[in-house]
Amino acid sequence: LRDVKGTPGRPPTRWSVFFVKTLNERYDALRVPQGSDGELCALSRSKLEGRALSQYEALLREIMEDGYDTLVNAMEKACQAEHFSEVLALEELKKFVKREEQSVVEFCVELERLTRRSSPELDEAVLAIFASSV
Repeated sequence: LRDVKGTPGRPPTRWSVFFVKTLNERYDALRVPQGSDGELCALSRSKLEGRALSQYEALLREIMEDGYDTLVNAMEKACQAEHFSEVLALEELKKFVKREEQSVVEFCVELERLTRRSSPELDEAVLAIFASSV
């Protein structure tokens, strides 16, 4: 019987594989009644941490109150959209070069913006090292 782990750091694109499957297995095995969407939503919410919690809190209230399946679908879409945005930023970062008319300050500001978009989970020290490699 697997424990339901929290979601520290970056949630995967397939949110249901990582989190929902484990939650369902855990509470099915304990024979928790499946009658209450509200209870499953509350259990899910209690296990969220970091970025997954931020994504949850950014959802519309109607989605949070509409039921467990709606919540799972919304969280999966949020994870996929965020992942896609990070991939696009990483591609931009790979091609990023200082333009002739661009000042050094403008270049550094844009570099930091792209670096944060491509890897939002990194702390300041790692971001500085990453940016210096460009």
